[in-house]
Amino acid sequence: MRGEITLRLSPARGEDLTRFRMEGTLPTDLPPHALHQLFSPLVFWTGQSVRAVLAAGGPAGWFELWADGLASVPEAHLTLECELPEEAHDA
Repeated sequence: MRGEITLRLSPARGEDLTRFRMEGTLPTDLPPHALHQLFSPLVFWTGQSVRAVLAAGGPAGWFELWADGLASVPEAHLTLECELPEEAHDA
């Protein structure tokens, strides 16, 4: 079952800027071109690349699918970071 997608809008520091946050769920097996289609309008309208954070604490297969898909997005559109679970930091 898929949940809803929430778009939260609030004023940013500049008068002509709006802060936005989007949260929801996506199918894990999105084709690579779908990720490019998702990020391209954001890059166009903001003039900035998208910072994607991949939480590495999940199953290896899940991580590999998303890492491969995000690697297909043009470098100018995406900055990719990996977030390690807390246990990994302590080891």
